[in-house]
Amino acid sequence: MKKIQYLVLSILLLAVSCMRDNGDAFTFVEFGVSETVIQFPAAEVWAEEIQLDSLTRYLEIYTNSDVNITFPDGEASWVHMKNTETGKAVTSLSVSADANIRFDCDENSGYARLAKLEAATADGTRTETVYIKQTGAVTPELNIGATTLLLNGSASGTGVVDFETNIADLGTLESDVTYSSETDGEWISSVEVKADAISLSYSVNPSGTDLRFATLTVKFTDGTGEEFSDKLYIVQKTSSDDIGTTSSFEQIRGLALTPKRTVSIKNNFLVSAYVVSDLASGNVGENPKTSSTSANYEAYKKNVFLESEDGTYGFMVHTATAEDNIFDRYDKVTLLLSGCTITFYEEPDRYVIDSLTVSNIIERVPGTKASIPVKEKTISELTDEDMYTYVTLTDCEFAIRKGCLTPVNEAFASGNGNSRLVKYPTLVRDAGGESIYVYTNTTCPYRRDGTPRYKGSGTISGVLVHELFPAYIYGDGDYSDEHGNIGRYQLRHMSADDIAFDESESFSTTLVEFSCVPSIRMDGSTYYFPATTGSGRFYHSTGAKVNYPLSTMNYIGWVGSAKGIEPFRNHLGCDMSLPEPLGYDFPVDEDWYEANVNTDGTGKVGRENSEPWDGWRSLSWWNDEGDFPYAWIVEFSTAGITADHLSMQFTAVGGVTGAVGKSPYYWKAQWSQTGDMNTDSDWTDIGDYVVPDGTVSSAYAEWQLPAMKQYDMPLPADILGKSRVYIRLIPKNKITNTLYFNEGTIEKGTDSGNTMDYFAVRYN
Repeated sequence: MKKIQYLVLSILLLAVSCMRDNGDAFTFVEFGVSETVIQFPAAEVWAEEIQLDSLTRYLEIYTNSDVNITFPDGEASWVHMKNTETGKAVTSLSVSADANIRFDCDENSGYARLAKLEAATADGTRTETVYIKQTGAVTPELNIGATTLLLNGSASGTGVVDFETNIADLGTLESDVTYSSETDGEWISSVEVKADAISLSYSVNPSGTDLRFATLTVKFTDGTGEEFSDKLYIVQKTSSDDIGTTSSFEQIRGLALTPKRTVSIKNNFLVSAYVVSDLASGNVGENPKTSSTSANYEAYKKNVFLESEDGTYGFMVHTATAEDNIFDRYDKVTLLLSGCTITFYEEPDRYVIDSLTVSNIIERVPGTKASIPVKEKTISELTDEDMYTYVTLTDCEFAIRKGCLTPVNEAFASGNGNSRLVKYPTLVRDAGGESIYVYTNTTCPYRRDGTPRYKGSGTISGVLVHELFPAYIYGDGDYSDEHGNIGRYQLRHMSADDIAFDESESFSTTLVEFSCVPSIRMDGSTYYFPATTGSGRFYHSTGAKVNYPLSTMNYIGWVGSAKGIEPFRNHLGCDMSLPEPLGYDFPVDEDWYEANVNTDGTGKVGRENSEPWDGWRSLSWWNDEGDFPYAWIVEFSTAGITADHLSMQFTAVGGVTGAVGKSPYYWKAQWSQTGDMNTDSDWTDIGDYVVPDGTVSSAYAEWQLPAMKQYDMPLPADILGKSRVYIRLIPKNKITNTLYFNEGTIEKGTDSGNTMDYFAVRYN
């Protein structure tokens, strides 16, 4: 530590010396201290016989004149200033040259404490104050036994609420009452804080219509000045002991009749509900983008999902501040909605309540999952009445059986401190052939925690929502803020336990699956063969060797660079304790993982031009000379297969490294028994789809996706019972996106990338 860092000089040294006005030499006085805060732990910390933190500290005094060091408020018995020459404790010291002062501290079994030290020049013209702080072994605790206290208004009286504290000297506690309305006056006359209860006296409420509100704060300030507190919100009924009109969810919904019109709630409407959201999930509603490259990662902390007592209806609630969101999952609450607003949105019908504060909470009782009505449905049974309620979807499975909940490039997400992607929709399908996207925010702590969740089938639970995702589909609305409709409903899980799939059970059988396999060159073409399941092959219609993508993002473990947002920070490399780092068997050895997985914290898998690879890419999508498209071809057999439902699941994303405007956006899937690419009449349409552009760091648009898009597409029953079936995934036209949506065309057919990392056919 350089001495010059801590010098406090009385004037700037512009020269070695200068002259006074009368010509006399001016002598500069050096004076300073090495630090103004000395911090001690509560006790010495030791580990493996190595002392990590001791109860000894040193303070350097810089001076060339006499300086006195004292405790101006009197000596603190727990800190000892030592004379470095004699080693004895002293209450004061005087030095006339640079000195190193030793301080020893007693162990602290109580609360944090503070002592003040003063270093002053002998002439008293200059002073430095040093604060000596010691953390405590005990953290002060103040716990008021309720959030809200409801008082009668017809007569004066006393209100009592339970209280717990580990502070023995109650005289050190302070209490303060604030009122929401200055016109009500100070209607709480006294507050008494005891070891087990708080009591307060209040006067009658003169109003027959208006409730009265107050906030009681009980606080303790430790020796270092840190404040600890708890609050009680007080509501007093009217003079007739009325608190409001108890209303049903249906009645509250009826207040908002016009779509997108916000209505202020002025009457004292009361509603009882269950809290079905969990802030710990980091997945309670959206974290909105504030610009194309930034987002509000704190937004979800103001969101609450409420469900009616019978489970029929739900509300999304935005609290006024994050501090107002004191709810725990499964709480049963009674809310006074006066002062809030409600907005009705349609397609689907849903209701949002805004501006809720803690003072609106009349009652809050902890509950358990068993308290919440059981609401099990299939995807096809969902209705608008289920919006913002907690639903369990039965007989479900993930469409893509690899990777994590958010297989995204963290260079564009919170793992690298970026905000281009703040959530990801994972595709879930059920035994009835329906599918739904499940949203996971990048603030969700278990989205990449090393647990494979993609195997088997079972139930998945969460709160039903409707949110747009323009990175999956764009151009589907009249205005840009209407783009991205990926379904009428989506689901938001509220805990890792909400995903309850059993690997030993599955309602579907995989007929053929391509994922992470090496290519084989034969008969003049390059083929991929199924790694573990089914027989068939996958290839490009040109027969050309397929390129490897720069990276896929299927690592399931913790990710994050030094720029990441906690808990996704400084997680580089592959966790070799994971039995399946990609969520499925990977046909390579451990050395491959260490060298090729998540090396930069972005979750990537693989290395360029190395097999095996976790995906495949082609740059050839249009024959310029003949003006026709190329295609991915999947070849397999359905002989002997009978099924109620047959479907294919795959992933795709467009993009060419470092460029935009070269990827076909509009695609279609077709099937054939001949596989003849030269005869379009042999091919029958299965369905259309769009492939989003990959993200380019130098340019960003809402239709770009730093991940793979997931698809589930039903296949016609006519495909069954065939010895050989061909499916082709083929561009519909040459339209691409440039810096503007849909304003480009493929300029060179051999430089228009499309990447996949999964393809499967399953049947029930």
